[in-house]
Amino acid sequence: MNRKKYRPPNPYTSQLPLFGGVDPDAFARHVRVEDYDITERRSGNAGGSAQANEAALPQKEQQRQQIADAIRKAGSRGLTLKEYSEESGIAMHRISGRFSELHEMGRIVRLTRRGIPVLRGRCAVWLSNMPF
Repeated sequence: MNRKKYRPPNPYTSQLPLFGGVDPDAFARHVRVEDYDITERRSGNAGGSAQANEAALPQKEQQRQQIADAIRKAGSRGLTLKEYSEESGIAMHRISGRFSELHEMGRIVRLTRRGIPVLRGRCAVWLSNMPF
């Protein structure tokens, strides 16, 4: 008698086509959303968030430059988001995006040891990827 044991469906997995070889808009089509805008709930799709983002571009570039300069000045010790936040007086949530943008641009890199990110005070340590 080879009976298969009943296994209830796993509540932690989804049958939605989110990953693996599926085009990026599959989820939106699956839930019947043609043009998903992450800011729609807040802005009512009035375009306010897009306009605010455009208006903030010069300030963002200035913040990126200030952060890059501070990381470069920190030298081989590096600098964490928290340290920069405390030093500059700008809240972490307001500048974390600039760190991500600098990283994507290749201007800063995470300090790692054997491929594992080095943390200081539970924050990643960033180094300048530009000449000192």
